[in-house]
Amino acid sequence: MSYSGVNKQTNIQKTIILGGISSEKPQEVIKESYHHIPIVLSLSFNKKIDEHWGLETGFQYTYLHSDFTTITNSYLKETQKINYIGIPLKGTFNIYNKQRLFVYLSTGVTLDIPIKATSESIASDESGQITFFEKNDIHPSLQWSTNLGIGIQYQITPSVGIYAEPNLHYYFNNGDGVKTIRTEKSFNVVLPIGIRLSW
Repeated sequence: MSYSGVNKQTNIQKTIILGGISSEKPQEVIKESYHHIPIVLSLSFNKKIDEHWGLETGFQYTYLHSDFTTITNSYLKETQKINYIGIPLKGTFNIYNKQRLFVYLSTGVTLDIPIKATSESIASDESGQITFFEKNDIHPSLQWSTNLGIGIQYQITPSVGIYAEPNLHYYFNNGDGVKTIRTEKSFNVVLPIGIRLSW
């Protein structure tokens, strides 16, 4: 099992809306998106093909949490939570092997399948009085990604090892319009650390 995450991401956008019939004064609109650090938990299995090559798969759980805020003369906050189950498939190539220590390269693809996703919106006026509340299910699409990394693994036993594997992920645009840290930042550096079963 492993834990991995990337840095949080904050974007702020300010615009000015010209006054309309009800108001001649221009109005400032501030939009802020805040993406929390993703959490990824995984269980992986590695099949050795020969002395250098291996094939790896498994399961991983991903949790993405984002907050979107719009401020004018009122305040609107949307909280978005998405849960994925992922299926990675990648190849590994050992470049260094001495006793129980391995250094290797890895590359592959991952398919993340959304299992639950919700959006909660709450609005308040200038006095702080809540004027609107709504909670809905959202339906993000399947998320494909590819990765390239280098790892180091120490074998505790012939079939169980502990590893650290910093890698670069690229998340493809799935075109569903749901904003996440993966759509705001397609390239992410991930550092999984955990236990791997090999045979």
